[in-house]
Amino acid sequence: MRKLFRRHKKQPAEDSAITSSSSEPPQIPDVTPPGTHVCTPLCDGIASMPPEYHESMIASLTAKLGEGETPANIRITNLSVNFSNMRILGESRLQGTVESRRDIEGNTSMSSVALALPTTFEYLPLPKGHVRFLKSIAQATHPMASLESHSLEDPPDYIAISYCWDPTSQKRGMFLCNKDSLLSNKSFAVSETVLEVLNQVNAGQLVWIDQICINQGDEDEKLDQIYRMGKIYSKATKVFIWLGPTANESDLALESMEGMLHQVMRLNEATAAREDLPLNLASAINTKHGQIYGHLFSRPWFRRLWTMQEALLARELVVMCGYREVDFELLVALAYQVHLYGSLDIIQLPGVSTKGMNDAIIGILSLHNLRPQNASVRELMDGFSYHRFRMLVTESRQRLVTMDADRVHALMGVAPQSIREEMAAVQKRYSKQTTAQLYARFSICMLEHDSEWLFLSQAPSQERIPGLPSWVPSMDSPPSYASRLESRDFLAGISEGTRHLIKRYITPTELCANGFRVATISEIVPQTAFTETRPDMKHNEMCNEATHLWHQQAIRLCQKTYGLGPDQSPRFQATILLAASRANPAMDGNAVEAYHLFQKACSFRAEILRRIQTGEVEVPPNWATLPNGSALFVDRVVTLDRQELSVQEYQTLLDFSTAMALACAGRPYIATSEQLLGLGCPGIQAGDVVVVLYGCTVPYVMRPRRDGSMEFVGDCYVHGLMNGEELLRDERNEDEMFRIT
Repeated sequence: MRKLFRRHKKQPAEDSAITSSSSEPPQIPDVTPPGTHVCTPLCDGIASMPPEYHESMIASLTAKLGEGETPANIRITNLSVNFSNMRILGESRLQGTVESRRDIEGNTSMSSVALALPTTFEYLPLPKGHVRFLKSIAQATHPMASLESHSLEDPPDYIAISYCWDPTSQKRGMFLCNKDSLLSNKSFAVSETVLEVLNQVNAGQLVWIDQICINQGDEDEKLDQIYRMGKIYSKATKVFIWLGPTANESDLALESMEGMLHQVMRLNEATAAREDLPLNLASAINTKHGQIYGHLFSRPWFRRLWTMQEALLARELVVMCGYREVDFELLVALAYQVHLYGSLDIIQLPGVSTKGMNDAIIGILSLHNLRPQNASVRELMDGFSYHRFRMLVTESRQRLVTMDADRVHALMGVAPQSIREEMAAVQKRYSKQTTAQLYARFSICMLEHDSEWLFLSQAPSQERIPGLPSWVPSMDSPPSYASRLESRDFLAGISEGTRHLIKRYITPTELCANGFRVATISEIVPQTAFTETRPDMKHNEMCNEATHLWHQQAIRLCQKTYGLGPDQSPRFQATILLAASRANPAMDGNAVEAYHLFQKACSFRAEILRRIQTGEVEVPPNWATLPNGSALFVDRVVTLDRQELSVQEYQTLLDFSTAMALACAGRPYIATSEQLLGLGCPGIQAGDVVVVLYGCTVPYVMRPRRDGSMEFVGDCYVHGLMNGEELLRDERNEDEMFRIT
């Protein structure tokens, strides 16, 4: 703790603190040459000031103590320094010398002496269309800075900071002044996180950082600035991603990132070439890099929602951790290579769980994929296209926020202009609305801007808040784990001849749409192979036991539905397992051939396991002594068998298995009482009905309620319905207005 200085006069009346409200503020007549002053314990109370001012400050504060007295017990509280008599020859004269910046692994003295100062600074009103920028004056334990406002139409060059608000961060202090009052600094309470960032900023640099540049005590200003963040981040010359101070060898992680990238690429090249994995290389990666990259990717920035729009809108992104920085694209390249071919199963990153690591890496790749390429500042300011924004909403539900309402507000900076304006009006009109009402009104806004109602597929949620209609996604919960169908250009309810039949209306409590029933779910094969607990499988496991068993159950249901023999399966089974995949062009015209290779691979692995279990094949002693040695031996045999395939056949097998995993992820195999087959959705039950709504791209699963309304369950793939075939049938079921609650 910092030592506090008090007067040691015995009279209580004279034991008052020297504060900024004194009628005679401290005068600073001169300075010592920079670097010549040696700080002593007397300087602790004014450590926030540049060292060259310490001697004159102490002299000013102790001038009235009397000859022979010492300032050892002076106490300085609520410090507000008035520089009215200071001669400033240039900004460099106010630049403090910081020999060792704040660093968790290095110097920790700053954190031990930084005071939690109260806020005495007062914001000036912000003109309409303006934002404030911070200009650093001096780096120190308590930095000094000024605030100035500029119009966003033509702002000066500035940088913006993307960082995580941390409610547990210690409160510290700095000194702040308005541009027109540079000679009077006032104390300002700020989090230690922001303090760490400010001490990285060069003096004179204009910076936008929300915790200081927005008056957090003015709700109207906060709302206005939140809806301007799209412009703020898109007009910054650079956006710095601040991951936090150096910790757990993060400096080494950033310094060696390029080398790590090349090593992971070697692993992936070996996998693609059907070579034995260079285990010594994997071991070297795990030994040298696993721990440090595990910790790096576990940084909170990668999981927070507010940071998404900040990174998406930046013209140039730089990742900074401590005093090291790398280009964001290098981080993306590493994330892509680690994710490619299921490298997470080979590389051990003990800093986080496999799921946590997977979520962080997928989050980085999603950010990269969503970032507009070569977009102008004007295009960034206008917001994303509806399609790109809808994808962002899906991704955002995986991320963390402090308040539920931020699930919507944190997206407005990148929302299309029409949605942004409408939601701003909603927020002003219904400022006291509940979270469920906010989510419902946001969903209405999304559906009203989308003629095909693609947003409806996002409604299923792993958990739901009370009072939320079934067609509204619970934005505070990840979506149910299932492959995406709404982005595959299906036309289940769309044709030129039926557009006049589209009838819809929406209220905050119910959604009504015209359509017709197609089928009733009769049997279900639960998804046990491609589940959320196994999002990334090694390629030598792509035909593993779980995949083989699930596929066999699906085949038996298919044979039962169509009355086929035990060795028969229709050619369209491959189409169902791929959900008519348009995601992988390599499957065009090759699906049936690839499906037969997949069946052969599954059967071969299953046969080897059967022979081991019956004793027909003996596991070699050098394998039998290993943990899980039988499975490892089977993997080795399967690898050798695949080397008998041509390069083209092997690539076809890889393409099919990847496309099938993407299409079937989280989706059970279903049959209907009308002898239709397909892929259902999480939560589907026998007795649910398949419905086609006019104007929608995919069929939906709904559950009848006793009051005649419907509960929305999710979307589905049904073979023979996806391209509007049912619209051409004269004998289809009668139209009805579905009321979904």
